[in-house]
Amino acid sequence: MVDVQADIKMLNSTKVNQSDHYVTPEMFGAVGNGVTDDTEAFKKMFASEYGNIVLGFGKTYIIQKIEVSKNNLKLDLNSSTIKNSNGLYDGVTKNEGFFNVSNCNNVIIKNGTFDNNGQYMKRPRYGTEGYDEYTDLRAKTYISLKLNTVENFHISNCKFTHSSAGMFATRCTNGEINDCLSTETLADGYFITGKSTRITVSGCKTYLVGDDSFSSDGYNDEENSPSQILFTNCIARDSFGSLICFYGSSNVRATNCHGYNLRYLPFKLGVLRVSGTILGSACHNQSIENCSVTINEDISGDSALDIQSTSSGRLVDGNIDSFASNLTLKNCTIINNTNFKFIMVADYCNNLQITGCDFRGVGLFMSYLNKVNISNNIFTLISTLFLDRCNHSSICNNYIYTSKADTTHGEYSLWVLDSSNVTVVGNNLTDGASFYSNLSVSNIVTDEVNARFSANVSGISILGVYVPPDNNFMTFDRYAKGQLVMKNDGTLIVNTGSAFKTITTT
Repeated sequence: MVDVQADIKMLNSTKVNQSDHYVTPEMFGAVGNGVTDDTEAFKKMFASEYGNIVLGFGKTYIIQKIEVSKNNLKLDLNSSTIKNSNGLYDGVTKNEGFFNVSNCNNVIIKNGTFDNNGQYMKRPRYGTEGYDEYTDLRAKTYISLKLNTVENFHISNCKFTHSSAGMFATRCTNGEINDCLSTETLADGYFITGKSTRITVSGCKTYLVGDDSFSSDGYNDEENSPSQILFTNCIARDSFGSLICFYGSSNVRATNCHGYNLRYLPFKLGVLRVSGTILGSACHNQSIENCSVTINEDISGDSALDIQSTSSGRLVDGNIDSFASNLTLKNCTIINNTNFKFIMVADYCNNLQITGCDFRGVGLFMSYLNKVNISNNIFTLISTLFLDRCNHSSICNNYIYTSKADTTHGEYSLWVLDSSNVTVVGNNLTDGASFYSNLSVSNIVTDEVNARFSANVSGISILGVYVPPDNNFMTFDRYAKGQLVMKNDGTLIVNTGSAFKTITTT
């Protein structure tokens, strides 16, 4: 418990040693009763020479928007709340903060709540009338805690609530955010942007946030995107947006993070596009490992996603002028528990790795990719694993099961169209699923015995020999040119492209 009288005596002493002592808001006239406006007391406190600050235990301090620029700041909220007297503003300037720490070094903030005191509105479904009202309110709501150009900081055991974004850091360096909670926000739970670098977010949580839970995002900063950001051991619950957003970032990683009862995309990789405009200047070396997301239809009584029967969102974002590169999904689980055909789109990427993952009720549509490795995954698909104009690709050792195939292209789990230099080997395509390619595909290597190719596809290499049951190998057009088939009597035949030809063996 803070001894106010002792603190006043210390403050009036001529022998104050800042490293040994602290000050409190009460010493500058604050009340902390949750009613009185303590703004002026806080301004005097932060303007003083003292940087070691401890709030009264378990109090609520009402203040207006405040700016703090103080080196060697140690702010212990001491289980108290700093609450905005009015959580809304005119919305003219984007991303305004309520409690702002700017242009300083060596900052420690811990043990309390930043309550912007804004109205919380659950994000409605897309296409509903309430969406415009939601976005308007979001634009006019402050951020709970905003750091701008802060070097060497540590934020721990804090709660951010009733705001647009919960905790926002831009152009910050060398920071840790540990064991915090962001809840009832209209935008992201934790948003790192600008030329921020070397920041770790660990053991943090979100609950009821209206957009992405954990973001390293180049939004609104085309020249200076964040880098060297790590999210680890974080949890999101009952939130609208993705668990992890890495749009417009480089050298970023998420490990052991989990999203429960989410409503939209599990992960966002690549660049950031808004109305066709690229906003993120960097989009390479993005990795998500050992993370999981469960997408549910019913979130606190609301229907998930939108009113359409198919939901599409971008797993990898880009365009022909801005390719993402070196993106990894490893040992991740994505479970779609909705009744929607959930399709994730991946566009314009060099070197995409998806390995050791478990996708349940999720389809993947990939186009304009180069160097794709999809291996050792389990795909229990509601839709199709579809590759279009994907070159130098490897699809190996996957279990691929289609419960409801995309009948637009027939009952096939795996499609490869308009692609070249593709290897498809070691996969288990169950339930009669087949591999298909069209006339524009070239240089295919596959051991898929049920493969169906259009005629005259060039450069097909078939690995292995198909041994059909009961000589039921059907006709030559069921197989690619070069497919080997062994009949029950041991006769080996090959598809020439127009008929089967018997091969003499010794």
